[in-house]
Amino acid sequence: MKNPKMTEIAKILVNYSVKVKPGDRVLVHCVEPHSMPLVEEVYKEVLHAGGLPFVHIESLLFKYLLIKEGTEEQIEFFPPEMMAILKTCQCYISVRSSMNDRLLTNLDFNKVALYEKSREEYLRYRVDKTRWVATRYPTPTMAHDAGMATDEFFEFYYDAIIQDWNEQSKYQDKIIDLFKGGKKVRITGKDTDITFSIEGRKPIKCIGDRNMPDGELYFAPVADSTEGHIHFDFPAIHNGVEFPDLYLKFANGRVVEAKASSNLEKFEKLIDIDSGARRIGEFGIGTNFKIQQFIKNILFDEKIGGTIHLALGNAYGESGGGNDSAIHMDIIKDLRTNGKIELDDRVVQENGKFIFS
Repeated sequence: MKNPKMTEIAKILVNYSVKVKPGDRVLVHCVEPHSMPLVEEVYKEVLHAGGLPFVHIESLLFKYLLIKEGTEEQIEFFPPEMMAILKTCQCYISVRSSMNDRLLTNLDFNKVALYEKSREEYLRYRVDKTRWVATRYPTPTMAHDAGMATDEFFEFYYDAIIQDWNEQSKYQDKIIDLFKGGKKVRITGKDTDITFSIEGRKPIKCIGDRNMPDGELYFAPVADSTEGHIHFDFPAIHNGVEFPDLYLKFANGRVVEAKASSNLEKFEKLIDIDSGARRIGEFGIGTNFKIQQFIKNILFDEKIGGTIHLALGNAYGESGGGNDSAIHMDIIKDLRTNGKIELDDRVVQENGKFIFS
């Protein structure tokens, strides 16, 4: 039975997010076959827009098996045909899902890192050279992680996406005006007092034309400028591994001390993957106030209105770049209670709310 809300989301992805034009080649990446209800609607909307869709279906089970059972040579192998296909496409739409988001949790962390590095070129091309958008298809597992009934989670999912993205764009414009010409950002809160420079960096609006749901504004901080310490209220999650109560101390732009209540050794291996992994690649501000609950899914969680997030690792070139890494791990700080953002010693946000006057 056709779900009109899935059709509406597909229309947003195809016509608003990537703006498929007649003749565009569109790679539709379906991760897990149970994502097909949305993939089917996306496929039809690409056809209606005059695009040329190609669907690539895969399962995280094979990623798990490759990392668990494969040799280094096998893990490093990435089919050149996949890169060749991507290079013929103007658009990329990813519909991802999983019935078990902890599938990779207990695998050899070095092998997981090897897998990620071997696919870095593909990721960079997709981000830099195509019009792309990624979303998640909701599952009972996601609902469980969020502490919701499945039908409640589907409604949460619809509300987070089906909204007026032009209004979201106008709201972010107001925030950009606050930051215009600013240099030094200071974030304070629980066990937190951290500063970094955004001098000369371009603010990037995220208004549904990359991720969906969306609703964030980000900068790429000057790579060596971060000083101070920060405690993250929500666990960092990377490839299914949780790093709760994460505390980071920075000096000269680099993480010099890390604490976590579990998996600290894995975290330290992760930030030693390359020279850029200990630096901040992104300072993001959550602006989607239809998302107010942490659900252990970064696509949603980094958008929570009233939060900020810092990403260790790769900096996106759109904002000025300045840091290269095989990882990009967003970690969220809740500022809705006793939190502040200051810009050049002026408070611009307090307790999750911006001060526009």
